Amino acid sequence: LKNTIPFLSIMYYLIVHFIDGRRVQLEFDCSSATVSTLHQRCKEYFPSFRLIHKGKLLLASEQLLSEAVQNETTVYLLPNNEQKELSDSSFEKLSSSSSASTTLSAPTTTNSRSIKVVFQNEMRRFRVEDLSKFTFENLLEKLKQLFPQFHVELKIQYDDCDGDRITVTTEMEFDECKRECSKQNVMKLFVDEGNGIFFKDGSEETIGFYESKAADEQEKQPKLLIPKNENAKHIQKIVPKLLKKHFFDGGNILPFNIPQLLLDSGAVKTIPFSGSIADVDIDLNRLWVALQTKSLAYFETKDYANAIDLLASMSEWRSDSTFVWYNMACAHALSGDTANALLALQAAFDAGYKNVAHVLTDDDLVSIRAEPVFGAMLNRVIESVARDDDE
Repeated sequence: LKNTIPFLSIMYYLIVHFIDGRRVQLEFDCSSATVSTLHQRCKEYFPSFRLIHKGKLLLASEQLLSEAVQNETTVYLLPNNEQKELSDSSFEKLSSSSSASTTLSAPTTTNSRSIKVVFQNEMRRFRVEDLSKFTFENLLEKLKQLFPQFHVELKIQYDDCDGDRITVTTEMEFDECKRECSKQNVMKLFVDEGNGIFFKDGSEETIGFYESKAADEQEKQPKLLIPKNENAKHIQKIVPKLLKKHFFDGGNILPFNIPQLLLDSGAVKTIPFSGSIADVDIDLNRLWVALQTKSLAYFETKDYANAIDLLASMSEWRSDSTFVWYNMACAHALSGDTANALLALQAAFDAGYKNVAHVLTDDDLVSIRAEPVFGAMLNRVIESVARDDDE
């Protein structure tokens, strides 16, 4: 098979149990890994040892590992100070007592799983250490790494217990896929191109606005308003730009591949039509909340560069947002950029932020509190608050 399909690589997964109780997973390409390769890898974890296979020493050589040690065969790793001779019966006893061993097989942890992916003429395989923590988003990222031609509009499918091929497009559907495949040693997925027509290759236009109403007043077909004032025209331009940059990797809006955050928040809803046309209904207030949530998530992972980038985009939509400018100040301060942190904090005060007590206790701003400008800035805010109280 490897001779006829050059890009296909068959991997061995080895679980190494050392005499001191350590346990390490090793991965080898069966087309090139030799017995010497195994010895070198083991030396990374144990300086001096012997490998024994079927009662004989497995000496380092250029023999292919796949030939020397067959799949599901056990090799014992013993320290060199172990002098007594070992027979086959001793090996069985050693195996039953869980002594140091190397098993040429997939990891035996409950949630560890191999995933095989078939796409076009390629078949690729990778291992997930804990399938329960492997999300649909993780899967999409892995497929992008494995297949440069992969994009999210392609259909990811699996065969269920009834033999039906099921398409996966959401986290919930992927959870069901994992449940269905829980008894399989290898989870097999298929990538289908469908009819080959994709929204990533199309275009979009904003067709109008409408005002949300209570559920009992909502019209089935709300009357669309053409943007006439400058604010509406600005929103018409900036919202698609925000969505494309921060939720679709700079590409087109994909109506049937809406990110989970936008779906869960109710910010974006797709209304399909026949053929390759779909409407995307965007709730502006909910979208703003989703953007706030996404920006704060960057703080959780200490990804301040992306937080600043997103907040800067949000400022293009609502330049008077105290949320944007205050969090921008925090992100700059945490990044060590004092000058821009002070500028953003001043912008927050100019936009109406007046929570002085929080500014004085927020750990995110520790790095700029000693700056003379910070004190002067804060004094002006305190004076402004005092004047407002007097009035």
